[in-house]
Amino acid sequence: MTGVVKSFKVRQAPNARANLPLQRSKMFDHEEEETDNRQYTRTFSSKDSHRSAAAVSEKTDVPIIAAIPDSYSIVRRGADEKLGSLEELESEQDIDYDSIPVEEYGKALLRGLGWSEGAAIGKTNKQVVKVIESEPRPKGLGLGAAVKSKTKEEKKDNVSKEEEEELQLKVGSCIKRTDAPHTNEYGKVISMDEDNCRVVCHMLLSKETLSLSQYSVEVVSSAEYLQKGRCINQEKYDTYKKKEVVHTTPDVPLSRNPLERKEVATKRDQPVNRIDHAPTGWMYPMVRVRFIDRRYAKGKFYKKKGRIEDMVSKDTCTVVFDDGGLLENVKEHQLETVVPRSCNAEVMVLFGKWRGRVGRMLEQDSSKCQAVVQVADDTLKLSYDDFAEYVGDPVDD
Repeated sequence: MTGVVKSFKVRQAPNARANLPLQRSKMFDHEEEETDNRQYTRTFSSKDSHRSAAAVSEKTDVPIIAAIPDSYSIVRRGADEKLGSLEELESEQDIDYDSIPVEEYGKALLRGLGWSEGAAIGKTNKQVVKVIESEPRPKGLGLGAAVKSKTKEEKKDNVSKEEEEELQLKVGSCIKRTDAPHTNEYGKVISMDEDNCRVVCHMLLSKETLSLSQYSVEVVSSAEYLQKGRCINQEKYDTYKKKEVVHTTPDVPLSRNPLERKEVATKRDQPVNRIDHAPTGWMYPMVRVRFIDRRYAKGKFYKKKGRIEDMVSKDTCTVVFDDGGLLENVKEHQLETVVPRSCNAEVMVLFGKWRGRVGRMLEQDSSKCQAVVQVADDTLKLSYDDFAEYVGDPVDD
């Protein structure tokens, strides 16, 4: 059969039933069904021979579901009772777990295993094992680098425990940078990034806001922050103050004993305390002295002898040298006394009861660096450090 079918007609048999229109089944209807809220009950009457006389006399209606042993209603009632008892317990939200340190959890676990703090552990060779404290490695620390930990010697002795507890790295803390070349720059912490171990600080002098590593800053007290925070060359200032203490501290006149001279020379670079019997200085006019400051004027006046011409202050004078040169504003630590070589020379006592009195040297003992000096009618045995040659006007006996 070929070609295109243009139309067709279906013939119905004569004895066929008439076609009825299809109707939609109610199975697919989404209409809400009426809920049966009726509670089915079982009625107990006198016909129930297995019930007691009291139950028979009183006609009772009991829900069928409740009458079945171990039914759902009984289980539900027991669950409600348990739920009520749980609600009476203290809520877990009232427990502040953040207030408990992490190490306390570990100690509690060890105590459960029979451990007690300070007790020896072991089976045969019991001993107290020292706790190993692990230092967490901060983020961003290079390979092979180690975190610098402070030693006890580096901590200040005058800082109490309460002050040490206050010096914690937190928002608002005063800090000092320890990384070169920005050492001793001060600032304050304005925020912290604990995940990356960094702090954001506002620097005091530069007014900059910088992100720094926690291990490149040091927490300082507010007193140090106010005292040294605005100093732009704190390191140079500290070095200068140390040198100033060495140069401005009044020194004891050098002893004539070579061994004592060597000992004093080794202590020149350290702060020297005055001896008890020389609290007010030893310089007097017309006392013969020697210039001993090697650094002054590149050593131009080093070891030159002269006399004290005038006293500008208690520890400052004007010196006239033997060659006629004059030097002003000479400090006490730049000079030492000169002892006369010959006997019967006039000397001035510089320390003790006869301080400032002029006498005469009768004899001397160079091996012991001592001399016998006559002051008025008294004869004194003095060390070379206690007197000096006097070159002023002669004193009548």
